[in-house]
Amino acid sequence: VASFVLASLCVVLLPTRGVLAQTDGVLQVGDEISRFLTRQQTSGRIPDAILTSQPLAGHVAVGLLDSLANDIRLTSGERRVLAGLRGATPPSLVNKLRDVAPYLYANGVDLVELAGDGYRVQLNPLLNVHVGRAKLSERVDQPSSVPVWQSTRGVRGSGAIGRHVFFESRLEETQQRVVDADYDDQSKTAPRLGKATYDESREVVDYMIATGLVGFRSRFVEVRFGRDRNRWGTALGGIALSNYGTVYDQLQIRTTVGPVQYTNLFVSLATGRVDPRDGVIPKKYAALHRLVVQLPKRIELAFTESVVFATDSLGARKSFDVAYLNPVIFLRAVEADRGSPDNVLLGASASWVAVPGYRVYGGLFLDELRVPEIGKKWWANKWAVQVGGHIIPHPAIDIRVEYTRLRPYLYAHREPLNAYTHYRDVLGHPAGPNAVDVLVEIEARPLDRFTSRITMYRTVRGRDTLGVNLGSNPLLSNSTRPADRDVAILQGIREVTVYVDALASYEILPRLYADLRLTYGSTDDDLLGLERFVQPMFGIRWGLQPSSQRY
Repeated sequence: VASFVLASLCVVLLPTRGVLAQTDGVLQVGDEISRFLTRQQTSGRIPDAILTSQPLAGHVAVGLLDSLANDIRLTSGERRVLAGLRGATPPSLVNKLRDVAPYLYANGVDLVELAGDGYRVQLNPLLNVHVGRAKLSERVDQPSSVPVWQSTRGVRGSGAIGRHVFFESRLEETQQRVVDADYDDQSKTAPRLGKATYDESREVVDYMIATGLVGFRSRFVEVRFGRDRNRWGTALGGIALSNYGTVYDQLQIRTTVGPVQYTNLFVSLATGRVDPRDGVIPKKYAALHRLVVQLPKRIELAFTESVVFATDSLGARKSFDVAYLNPVIFLRAVEADRGSPDNVLLGASASWVAVPGYRVYGGLFLDELRVPEIGKKWWANKWAVQVGGHIIPHPAIDIRVEYTRLRPYLYAHREPLNAYTHYRDVLGHPAGPNAVDVLVEIEARPLDRFTSRITMYRTVRGRDTLGVNLGSNPLLSNSTRPADRDVAILQGIREVTVYVDALASYEILPRLYADLRLTYGSTDDDLLGLERFVQPMFGIRWGLQPSSQRY
């Protein structure tokens, strides 16, 4: 972090130019710009944009925002939001800062920009400091309330060199105390995190996240190499690929020709184990393909295939299998030629803006399927199905509803290393297998620079009993299942989780928000009973998305 800060100080001494925002690099999944573009597409605008392979590159987002600037269908409120995102109307405090330091916010969005003949570099701080106190349900072994807080500091650098090269780098260091850290000492990680440490005396989790990408773009092809998250699909909780887990190393190739986009994603993942001999976390790998086709009448179809693989049991394969590097091949056929040692998953989804302001979407994800066994509760019919809707009843309000069912043993494999996971988190839907999940999210923007959002989900899952693998843990080998027949969704101990997250944010400076947040969570377990908490928090957030238990 210190080196980035020093670089920032050097840059602010250099001249820059006053232009409309040209932020480069790569956006964050589900950030303000991505959400705004998704709302506009649901409203019937930018119908040709492919927004379901996130994160978007900065140059793609800027091009779409520029195209919307000339759309006469935008309301006055939407125009003000658009102008703020493009840096045309920054908050009034920006002008006061410019009077003192003219080089700040030269493009209306980034704290500092250095631009010259054929290059641009942007530097921005990253900050997420929140404090609060959680009220817990009464239990003999814990206090009735505990302090909760998060302190994240970092820096973001992004830019472009010439017309074809762009880059993105983010570094975040975090300490946090939450109601339930759920830290796993064996794998040295916690949900949604990579390698982390845990101070048991203070109940504090300490971790660092580094994101870095170098990209090349041409008229039809975009290539990214580095470390980041991804999310595929219209849904907030993607069943094929979500941003639930932490960042991972990747090579991504996006080819877009007219209404067709084809994405290749080659990734290196962590197994969630720590080698006791040297503390190294063994690797596994995955190759993923996604084909998106846009049809008339605002219909989008998508098809995905994925394969996860690790070292062979005989040690014959110790790195990425070159057989899966072919970008235009059916992965299941290649995997079959190897003797079917790996985990292959297939998916399909569709999205339709039926009328402007109303979008319906759905998807099917298959880990394994035998047609004659459909409806017979055979264990290996492992699938997830999802339906959802995105509704904009008013230009300042949008509502999203999603329903997802996930069969037992989904994402798992007979060889635990081949599970569809990264560290201990699923790459797919955050609810995990053997679950039924309902999500509702409502977002409102009643005033300029003020946003309120409430996210609610209810998850019913059948968790495993002690020593019996009933299909809720994808890290376990599915060969340890107790039965092949009568395997039903929600088998096991019934566990109902309800989570409500209400957030109100006011933009002080570009990407700098004052947050007021109220979170409620409850888990009702048939065996362990009911546990609840209520957690108010307030704080400052700069350049980062709100920390979420899921999305």
